Amino acid sequence: MIYKATMEIAARFQADGIKCDIHEEERMSSVLVGVALDHTKILIRFISADDDNDAAIRVYHFAQVPKDHTALGLLAVNKLNEKYRFVTFTFDSDDHSIDIRADLLVTTVDVGDAATEMLARLVSICDEAYPELMRLIWKN
Repeated sequence: MIYKATMEIAARFQADGIKCDIHEEERMSSVLVGVALDHTKILIRFISADDDNDAAIRVYHFAQVPKDHTALGLLAVNKLNEKYRFVTFTFDSDDHSIDIRADLLVTTVDVGDAATEMLARLVSICDEAYPELMRLIWKN
């Protein structure tokens, strides 16, 4: 089922000329936006699980951390969380990756407008944070 917020976000992105895809699963739908940054590529997901006016925003596998650099990866996540507002960096210990999380509130009046603003903020944060993250993970 494609939920209301998914349709509104996709419609707004398309109206703004942002290429996106809609992905549908049994219990959720999402808008996917691929972005090429200066140093990497990311896939941003705006996920809806009901017909409320909200969405979870996720970037999975933003960066990969070698197993022997786990401690540095955890420290890097802490530093980034201290520095950046609006998003949370997390460390996935199962696959040693760093993910990014954000959310659009249920009380958002115009979910398409809010998603567009968060997309711009997230791209900016990712573009700035990636080189810093690599320096923190690979420092000797």
